[in-house]
Amino acid sequence: GSLITDRYVLTAAHCFYDELKKTGGRTTEAIRSKYIFVIGAHYSIEKNTYLNSHLHVSANLIIIHPQYDTNTKVNDIALIELSRSIDLTDKTIGFICLPMATLRYPKLFPSDRADAIAIGWGRIREGSFGRASNVLLQVELPIQSPYIRPSDCADQVYDPEKQFCAGFIQGGKDTCQGDSGGPLMLTYNQTWQIVGITSYGEGCARARKPGVYTRVSVYRDWINYTISKNILNYETQLFNIPNNIDMSNDLEIWWDREV
Repeated sequence: GSLITDRYVLTAAHCFYDELKKTGGRTTEAIRSKYIFVIGAHYSIEKNTYLNSHLHVSANLIIIHPQYDTNTKVNDIALIELSRSIDLTDKTIGFICLPMATLRYPKLFPSDRADAIAIGWGRIREGSFGRASNVLLQVELPIQSPYIRPSDCADQVYDPEKQFCAGFIQGGKDTCQGDSGGPLMLTYNQTWQIVGITSYGEGCARARKPGVYTRVSVYRDWINYTISKNILNYETQLFNIPNNIDMSNDLEIWWDREV
C-alpha cells in the first residue's frame, strides 16, 4: 500500500476482502491483530518488529470500496486507517500525492505511453518457484490505454474508466504476485503522484499480457469523502457482502498480485 496522509494507506481491496468477508466487513480485533503495516522499510529484514518496532503500525479500520467486484476486480481499491499517525518529519518516510483535483479528464489519466514506476516486494519471476524479493524493487513501465481497440490492454480490463494497463508489448518487465496494492507512480507537474494500484494480471511479464491497475484519478472523491467521514461503525456502511458471488470461475492463469 501507499501512505497518502499521515494516517491513511491506499491499497487494493482484494488484499483484504476474504478476511473482511468473514466478519461482515467489520474491522474486528482479530482483523487488527492479523495485519501489521511496515512504514518506510527498504530491506526485508526491516520487517522484523524486534529491529524496527517504530516502523510497525496496526490498522484501526480497513475500508473496502462498496462496489468492489471480486470477479472483474473493478473498484479494486481500499483505505486503511492506521492506529496512529506517522511522523512525516522522518526523512525516511513520506507520503505520495493523489492525482490533481483539477484534471480535466480523470477517466483518461494517466495518458497512453506515459512512463510510470511500480514498486513492490513481490516475486521476481512468475510461478511457484519465484521467490519474493529481499529488497524493495522498482520497475519502469509504459502506460497502455484500454480505450484503444483492438489492443492487448483492452483484452485485459473490464471497465476502461476504472482500470488501465502498464507493461511492454514484448513482456520481460512487470509487477508480480506479492506486489498487489502497491503504487504505480509518475511525475506530473513536477510532483510524484499515485496513478494506479497494482491489481491483477495474466501471469507475470508475459508478452502481450500487460498488468492491470486501478485508475486512482476516478476515486479521488471517494477517497477524500471516506477520509473526512469520521463516524462510528463506518465500515459497516461501506462494506456489504453480496450473497451471490461465484468464486469458482477464477482461471488459474490469472493472478491476484496479492500482498
